[in-house]
Amino acid sequence: MASCFKVCLDCVQGPSVFNSHVRLRENVGVSLDSDHCGKRFGCRGNVILLKDGRRICGSGAAIGNAPLVQNKSYFEVKVQQTGQWGVGVALRDIDPDLLPLGRDSKSCVLRNTGDVFFDDRLVDSFEHEVEEGSVVVSIRFDNFIFKTCQWSSWSCLED
Repeated sequence: MASCFKVCLDCVQGPSVFNSHVRLRENVGVSLDSDHCGKRFGCRGNVILLKDGRRICGSGAAIGNAPLVQNKSYFEVKVQQTGQWGVGVALRDIDPDLLPLGRDSKSCVLRNTGDVFFDDRLVDSFEHEVEEGSVVVSIRFDNFIFKTCQWSSWSCLED
């Protein structure tokens, strides 16, 4: 009987009369993967993943849970605190215990010093060190070309 009454009200007033309120969660698709981070420093040690894998704290490395599926990809990182850090692209089979990344041909990393390393070679650098705060570093991977921008100083690297 109640369901018949509900259907009648839905026709007159719309379906919102008897609908319960549901708390919506943000759908996090790509995040840092707790299964692919360093073991020595890693997820059971000094690396802490927060905000559903969207924030990393501590010492060590973590890899994203999704691969770059196109030859053109883009993501941003917000640097909120100083320290030694790196952000970039890497193959899934890197050793996240061998820090800093960028020391082999499996990763290309912008480090906190503003230097971009690939295969243990300095390939480019910003004029100024990347600072803490609300600095957004964007990473664009375009047909095997690694590009970074630091939006606080509007300087870009294209290598």
